[in-house]
Amino acid sequence: MTTIRRLLSIPMLFFLLMHSVNAEDGGNFPPERWSFEDPIPDYVGSRAIAVGNAYTAIAEGATAGFWNPAGLIQSRGVALFGQMRLNGRQEWAFDPKSIRFCYRRWALFWGNKIAVRLPKRTPDYNYYALAFRLSERAAFGIAMSFERRHPWDTYQWFGSQPRLHLGMLFYPRNSIRLALATHGTRSLDVGAAWNQKHWLAVMRVRWLSDDEGNTSKSTSFLSSIFRPSPFALYTGLEKPLWHGLTARLGISAGSPAAGLGWRWRTLHLDYAWILEHDQSIHFLSLEIAR
Repeated sequence: MTTIRRLLSIPMLFFLLMHSVNAEDGGNFPPERWSFEDPIPDYVGSRAIAVGNAYTAIAEGATAGFWNPAGLIQSRGVALFGQMRLNGRQEWAFDPKSIRFCYRRWALFWGNKIAVRLPKRTPDYNYYALAFRLSERAAFGIAMSFERRHPWDTYQWFGSQPRLHLGMLFYPRNSIRLALATHGTRSLDVGAAWNQKHWLAVMRVRWLSDDEGNTSKSTSFLSSIFRPSPFALYTGLEKPLWHGLTARLGISAGSPAAGLGWRWRTLHLDYAWILEHDQSIHFLSLEIAR
């Protein structure tokens, strides 16, 4: 009993600690670039943020089309998702949303992620995805993203600069998931998830070419394999606590993250905190699935 109490105290201590670190939302000097400005899935979903953006191998629900389109087939029916930044919205806001439909072996997806009030531009991407269950142990997904122009007088269903996103999901054992996902031609994610009793441990390794987000260069991910290329490690833990309440901890490429999740019937409410670029950022997301 003492051991259980100690384990449960870890996320609570971290949760209290995170509010004492940089409680004033960070400095007044914005970073040169946030990762969500590019067509990669970082920061989409409070659950994903709380486990350190190590979500490639989990990729569940209505956010899977951003992270790994193969994960869209993991649950049937319709799911709606929305997210918002809670603090510092006068500086910038990031509010993705999506919808997913799955029937038998097939799944469809639409999603949008947009950040507003950034100093240089308004990154706005629409996603369309299709997923297929290959077997009980494997799934495949494909998605296309389009960057929408700003300002624009009419709604843009597509946009410019189309990018292809591919995803694979494998279940070698019931407790293990392995995943691969590409985002355009310059980014590759390799993910793993291990469910051991009441703990879920996740990991993601990203290879990202040094010119991602700079469309003036033509270097692709395939050519960058043969020379040094930046990579990042993302790790996280998730533990159910009590009556649908879940605690989460993560490290997102060196940035600490934490959060809580609550599930009640078809309602999924998730909170996340992350400390990045000397800013303490809080997110809240809601997903309704049925």
